Amino acid sequence: MEDPKILIIDDEIEIIKQAIYILESSDSQYEILNSFSGKEAIEIAIKEQPDLIITDWQMPEISGIDIIKKIKNNQNTQEIPIIMMTGAMTSSENLSLALKTGAVDFIKKPIDKLEFLARINSMLLLTHYYKQKIIAETKAKELVKENLESYKRQLASST
Repeated sequence: MEDPKILIIDDEIEIIKQAIYILESSDSQYEILNSFSGKEAIEIAIKEQPDLIITDWQMPEISGIDIIKKIKNNQNTQEIPIIMMTGAMTSSENLSLALKTGAVDFIKKPIDKLEFLARINSMLLLTHYYKQKIIAETKAKELVKENLESYKRQLASST
C-alpha cells in the first residue's frame, strides 16, 4: 500500500512546519503536501488527489469553509475527507458549521500531537476501508454482470 497522501493548508508557516514535524516523527509514513494559499490548495487537491486534507479555517483570500465547499462541489475531489483546523473558531456553532459544510472532523490549535495523529490515523483508516468497500462492490457488480451475460448466452444457445 502506498503511503497516505495528506494535504495541509494553513497561511501560517509555523503551523505547517509543526504539522509536518509531527507527521514525520510518527511511526507511520506519509506523503505530505502543503499550501499557504487556499486557491493553490484546491488546485493541488484536484491534481494530487490526497487521501486527506487538513485546512485552517481563517486565511486571507479564501477561508477553510470556502475551500471545503469548492472541494466538495468538485466531482473529482468530493470524496476526499477534510479535517478543519482552527485556533479561533472553536465554538459549538463553528464546529456545527464546519461539519455541515463537509468537514469530517475538527482539530483545535495549538496542535496537540497525540490528538492530531489520532484523528489523522482514524480518518485514514476509515478512508481505506471505504475505498476497499467501493472496490469490492465494483468487483461484485462486474461479476454479476459477467454471470448474467454468461447465463444469457447459455439460454440463447439452448433455444
